[in-house]
Amino acid sequence: MIRFHDNGAYDANFQREVAVCCPRCKGRAYVFSDDNGWRAKNAALSCSSCGYSAQWNRANPKGPSVGVVKRRCRYCGRWLERKYFGLPHAHLARLRCAGCNTEMREPITWSRRGQVDACDPYFGYPLWLVGEVKGKVFWAYNSAHLSFIRNYVQATIRVREPNRNSSLASRLPHFLLDRKNRSAVLKEIAQLERK
Repeated sequence: MIRFHDNGAYDANFQREVAVCCPRCKGRAYVFSDDNGWRAKNAALSCSSCGYSAQWNRANPKGPSVGVVKRRCRYCGRWLERKYFGLPHAHLARLRCAGCNTEMREPITWSRRGQVDACDPYFGYPLWLVGEVKGKVFWAYNSAHLSFIRNYVQATIRVREPNRNSSLASRLPHFLLDRKNRSAVLKEIAQLERK
């Protein structure tokens, strides 16, 4: 019997050092941040293979973001709203009122989007540690995150204290925890650890 004791860690606890694919040479690069997750103010990308580097700060986000434009029409007063997904840009949004057909251009307010796919939360580059089991994808930010997933999957007794619904253990995909997939998941994790 293998026991795993979860202390309520969040995925943000593993975001100080993130292994990514370098945008220049496609080798392994690292993103280092000054704090965990949403509290980070600065981050830097560094590739030891080709020397590529980049800087990120909260005032100029580069990762996955959502942009929103919401205002009333100047003439008829109807609410107009438009959303954009992707990387932030400085272009103005074009809003067209369905009631009076008035067209307006408005600035977009950008904010960081939650993690939706296998990319780092700062620059939006693909993660280095991405695995696939039976057509379903899972990923880890770094080797400590991957070790957490491995220990949780291989455990036969899992104790979660405090039992928080938003902890990392409660957010792991169900296919990782399925007993039928355990050996395939552990085999894929072992390949990622060798990578």
